[in-house]
Parts: sequence; structure tokens; C-alpha cells
Amino acid sequence: LIRAAVHARCPPAEAGPDGIGTLSERRAGRGPVVPGAQELLVIAIVALLVFGPDRLPEIARTAAKAMARFRSETQRGIEELKRAAEVEDLERELRDIRRDLSATGTALRGDVERNVRAGLGAASVAVVLRADDDPPPVDLQAT
Repeated sequence: LIRAAVHARCPPAEAGPDGIGTLSERRAGRGPVVPGAQELLVIAIVALLVFGPDRLPEIARTAAKAMARFRSETQRGIEELKRAAEVEDLERELRDIRRDLSATGTALRGDVERNVRAGLGAASVAVVLRADDDPPPVDLQAT
């Protein structure tokens, strides 16, 4: 099953000894550069020989803190970019809404002007222009 998944990602003709792909292919963007178990063991032995058993835990803690800080800064940067993209989308939507409102206002003005020019009179124009929150006209002779 694992071999089938590996071959699906990287055909056997291009696969290296580990079945995933050669290191140069992985660096060229064909896959992640992830060290295997043997490579990690070699790195650990070299680090132990270079730094010694006394300083190695301190160096590992420092490296872990640096990696955690790097991850948090990277995550914060990604979140900031997402927020900037959302703001851009909202600004674009706002421009579209303003353009639609402007077109609607222009169309309404044109309709009102046509009605006035057609001689419908001020009363019918006033009815057309009356807002929803205005009180209805009162007929004093009917009361």
C-alpha cells in the first residue's frame, strides 16, 4: 500500500533509492525535502561529536525555541496576508455597490425628469418622490 502511494506520487523511473525521488528532484520542486531516518541519525551523531553531550540538550532547546518563534511569526504573517486579501475583497465589493447605487440613482433621476417633462404635474411627482417613512397625505375635506 505504501509502495503504491509512493509510486503514484513519483513514478519508479524517476524514483531514487528511497522510492520517493532523488534529492535533486525533491529540491527542484518535485517533492518535499525531508530527511529520512538514516540521515537524521547521521545528523544526530555529528551534532553529538561536535557539541558534546553536555551542550547538546541546551542547543536542542534553543533550536526548538527558534523554530517555534519562526512558526508563530510565519503564521502571523499568513494571517495578516489573509486579512489584507479580505479587506481587498470588501473594498472591491464596496466599489461595485457604489457603482450599482450610482447607476440606480441616475436611472431614477431620469425617470423622474421624464415624468415631470411629460406633464404629469407636481402632485404625481410628489407621490413618486415620497419616502416610506413620510406620513401619508391627509385630505382635510374628508374629515
